[in-house]
Amino acid sequence: MLDPEISIAVLINPLAGSGNMQVIKSGIAAFLQSQKSKYTIYEAQWPPTLDIFTHIFLVGGDGTLNYFINRHPENKIPVSIICAGTGNDFAWKLHGDISLKDQLNIALNSKPRPVDAGICNGKYFINGVGIGFDGAVVKNMRPDKILFKGWLAYYWTVIKTICIYRSTMVSISAELAEETSGNIDCDRTVKQLPVKAFMVTVANGSRFGGNFMVAPQACIDDKILDLIIIKSITIPKRYFYLPLMKKGRHLSLPFVKTFKIKSVTVWSKQQVPAHLDGELMIDTYFEIKMLPGHFLFRY
Repeated sequence: MLDPEISIAVLINPLAGSGNMQVIKSGIAAFLQSQKSKYTIYEAQWPPTLDIFTHIFLVGGDGTLNYFINRHPENKIPVSIICAGTGNDFAWKLHGDISLKDQLNIALNSKPRPVDAGICNGKYFINGVGIGFDGAVVKNMRPDKILFKGWLAYYWTVIKTICIYRSTMVSISAELAEETSGNIDCDRTVKQLPVKAFMVTVANGSRFGGNFMVAPQACIDDKILDLIIIKSITIPKRYFYLPLMKKGRHLSLPFVKTFKIKSVTVWSKQQVPAHLDGELMIDTYFEIKMLPGHFLFRY
């Protein structure tokens, strides 16, 4: 029998992009009523504090999650993600592709576990940061620039941006994690000064853009971030190797470097597009640090 002290905040993003939010909302309400659970649904206006609740059901995608962790950066109430966005990459990392009923059972009954996060220029992220090409993809996803919606819009923007994106000279300095093996300097740092990069990814989760396994070795609770540097490559090679990146088979390619890190700084003489969990950021300087076990999730 459920604990009578359980109180659930259901935080819904009404603008999440899956297009079936009302169906999901009705399914959540029906499930919680069947379990005789105490809950409150918030849509247009979320509460300023969540201290009275024992569970948080976050209904949306990666953008909703990024908004939540930056609104409540010190939240210690266990969070459960209910997929309802066009990008559900972090939710997939937690529990894969499962039904709404299974997501709700996990959200209500599973034990909370600590999950790592990161901070970039004062903004929190939980799935990852992409600097360069994938930042340009997010920039080009503006509604006035796309013809489609949902995942088709993302794929179309990737194909289009591959043709026009110009690799950028960046400098990189990273503090390596102790678990990193190989011939590494004793000060545990790695420097790429400078490098012409197609993209630089700092990953906590594995999947980006809805289906691209950019960081297949990343783990959300190992207190480590994965740094993936893809050097400048020609346009034909970009198209040729894109399927390998989609499947996570690109890490051994000669123009790809990977590191296990605790922190990293990336800077450039020119502004570079980037994203935090799919949210656009444009800057010349990115200071990124790991926040081990910073949030609690049920999964």
